[in-house]
Amino acid sequence: MSEDIPPDNEENVGYVNADILMSLKPGDTFQVRRGSVDAVITEETAGSSSHTTHEEVTEIRIRRQRVIKRRTTAQAALQDDMAYLTVTEIVDTERTYVSRLDILNQVNTKNKSVKAVSDDIIKKIFPSLASIWEFHKDYLLPQLEERLSKWKHEPKIGDIFRQCQPFLRQYADYMRGLRGGQRLLAEWAKKSVKFASIITDIQQSTECDNLTLETHMLEPIQRLPRYQLLLQRYLTYLREDSPDMEDATVALNMIKRVAEYADDVLLKTDNLQSTLKAFQKIHGELTDSTRKRVLVKEGRISYIDGITEQSHTSYLFLFTDVLLMCDTTKQGKFTLREELMINDIQVRQGQGDNRQLFVILSKDNAFQFNERDQDGKRVCWGQEIQKLVDKAMQRRAEVALTTSVTNRYGNYEDTYTYSRMPNIFLGKWSPREMSEDVTDSCLSCHMSFETCASPKIHCATCGLVVCERCTRKQCVPYQQHADCSVCLECDNILTDKSSQGVVT
Repeated sequence: MSEDIPPDNEENVGYVNADILMSLKPGDTFQVRRGSVDAVITEETAGSSSHTTHEEVTEIRIRRQRVIKRRTTAQAALQDDMAYLTVTEIVDTERTYVSRLDILNQVNTKNKSVKAVSDDIIKKIFPSLASIWEFHKDYLLPQLEERLSKWKHEPKIGDIFRQCQPFLRQYADYMRGLRGGQRLLAEWAKKSVKFASIITDIQQSTECDNLTLETHMLEPIQRLPRYQLLLQRYLTYLREDSPDMEDATVALNMIKRVAEYADDVLLKTDNLQSTLKAFQKIHGELTDSTRKRVLVKEGRISYIDGITEQSHTSYLFLFTDVLLMCDTTKQGKFTLREELMINDIQVRQGQGDNRQLFVILSKDNAFQFNERDQDGKRVCWGQEIQKLVDKAMQRRAEVALTTSVTNRYGNYEDTYTYSRMPNIFLGKWSPREMSEDVTDSCLSCHMSFETCASPKIHCATCGLVVCERCTRKQCVPYQQHADCSVCLECDNILTDKSSQGVVT
C-alpha cells in the first residue's frame, strides 16, 4: 500500500477538500471505482466535484506517481539513447577523419618510393602530420571503438579524451606551418613532374572524393571544433548522476583551450603573411618588431596637398601600430612617403559639406585625405584609423603603474605592492621590473620607441619602461650608490630628497 494511504486509525470524516487534487497536471486522466461504476476523473472534474472520497484521491495520487515514474524512466532512457548515438557519431566521424589523414600520409609513402622531393620538404608541407595520424589511428580510434563495444558496462568516453591533451598540442605545430605547407605543395607540383604525378594519382582516387589535397589539409583545423560540438551535445544528454559527467566536462574544457590556442596560432600566421606581403610591396624587410604588426587595411585614397591643394592618389597600409603612406611608381611598386605611428597621431573628421574629408595630425605635419573615390563611393579610412588611435590611448591609460618592491635587508624578504612606489622607498629597494611587452611607448613622454629610436630602459628605482630621453643618472643606494638610469619623475623626487638632506 502506498504511503499516501492513511493509517486505519486515522479519522476520515466526510469528503476531502478538492484543493488537494490541484497538484495534478491538466489533462491527466485517472480511472477510479465509484461504487459499482467505473468513473473517469480528470483534474478538472475531480477539483470541481464535491463528492470525491479520500480513497478516490489516494488512487489518483498513486496513479499519478506511476505516470511520473514512467515518464521519468522514459526520459532517462531517451537521454541514454541520445548519448549513445552521439558517441556513435564521434566514432564514425573519427573513422572518416583517420581515412582523410591517411590520404595526406600517402604523399609521404609514395614519395619515398620515387624520391620526387626530399623528406625535409615533405615535413615542411605536412608539419607534424605523421604524428597526428599515428595518434588517431593507433590510439584514439581503437580506444573509442573498444569503449563503444562495451557501452552497456562502461558508458563513458570523457576519460579517453582527458588523456589526449599532450598529443593534441601537435595541432598547434601543424597550423603554424599550414599556410606555408600549402604554398610549398603548389610550388613543388610545378617544379617536379614526379611529385605532380603523385598528387594527381592521389586526387583521382575514390577515397579523395574529387577534392584537392589542399582541401584535405584543412581537415585537422576542422576536427578540433567538431570534437567540441560533439562533446557539448554529449554532455546535454548525460544524466546528472552519470559517472562520465566530470571527465566529459574536463575533456570539453581542455579541447576548447586547445582549439582556441590552435586558432590563435593560425590567425597569427595569417597576419604575419599579410604583413610580409605588404612589406614586400614597399621593399621593406620584417624585423622582430614589425613581425608583431597586423595588417588592418590597405588601399588607394585621394591625398590633398596642403600647399598646392591639388589631389593626388596615395596608397595606405594601415597596421595596428603604424600608418604607412606610399606613392605608386610607374612599375606598380610602392615607395614609402610617410610613416605615422598610431600612438603619435590624431584624426579630425570633416563636418557639414566636408564630411568626406579627414585630417591626420602628427607632431610635424598635417595630412588631408578625401574618402570619396573616383566612383563617388566612400571608403571609411578615417573611422578605421580613429578606432586604432582610440585603442592605443586606451592601452596607455590601462597600463598599470603598479610595481612590487622587495626588502633586501636582513635574512628575509618582504614584498609590498603600491600604485606608485612610495617616495620613502625610492632607491632603497629593488623594484620588480615591468615587462617590456606591456607597452610599445615610453610611459613618461608616451612616444613610441620606434619614433624616438630608443631602446626600452627600465627605471632603476620604480621599474617602469621609459625611453632614453626620459632618463637621468642618479645615485641609487641599493646598487651600492652607483649611478643608474632613472625616469624623470624619480629623478625629481630623488633630487628633492637630496636637497632636503634626507638620508637615503
